[in-house]
Amino acid sequence: MGKRKATEDDDVYHFIGYVPFNGRLYELDGIQKGPIMHAECTNDDWLDKVKPIIMERIATYAATEIRFNLLALVPDKADVLEK
Repeated sequence: MGKRKATEDDDVYHFIGYVPFNGRLYELDGIQKGPIMHAECTNDDWLDKVKPIIMERIATYAATEIRFNLLALVPDKADVLEK
């Protein structure tokens, strides 16, 4: 089956993830050739470092796009409380 380009009437979803890995903050974007390294970070400060990156990305599209979702993967609270 051949690929077709999305049209203006299609709902198109584009997901981007940010993760700390080995002391660096990476952006994972399926339409890029590979991970994009943004900054050095720790597990304690990576959220402070990713916030302006996310805000800048949203601002880039603010005039034309109003649909953004922000999802967080967090530990299960029951597991945290048991520890």
